[in-house]
Amino acid sequence: MASFARIGEELTVASSQMQDWAERLEKTIERGANHLLSLQAEQGYWQGELEADSTLESDYIYYLHVLGKADPERVAKLANYVRQRQLPDGGWSIYPGGPSELNATCKAYFALKLAGDSPYAPNLVRAREWCIAWAASNTPILTCVFISRWSGR
Repeated sequence: MASFARIGEELTVASSQMQDWAERLEKTIERGANHLLSLQAEQGYWQGELEADSTLESDYIYYLHVLGKADPERVAKLANYVRQRQLPDGGWSIYPGGPSELNATCKAYFALKLAGDSPYAPNLVRAREWCIAWAASNTPILTCVFISRWSGR
């Protein structure tokens, strides 16, 4: 039940409507809690797949390079994970199922270059094109100039 009132206006709701809403809310919370408890292991934990975006892996590739500990085998595995998370439009998202996002895309691009991907590789070309298109429609002219220079690899 959605109700709207302007600031300073009093919102009037019949007590029967409020009671009905409160009862439905209580039942909904109880059903949700029961469902979560049904998924809980006997020892008290919940087991499931931990999902995240690719920025942790991108950051880790950078971190390993900064520390001088960029083991080629480890970096290759991390880079492969980052590549697998690239969206069809060329960018990367910040949550599973989300749209491309500039920060995640820039981090992935930089990490993949550190991992040895050519700036002419199809995945990096698509990422660059996405960033340039995003910048052209979302940022002031100074950033567009910077991004256009970046497009030179």
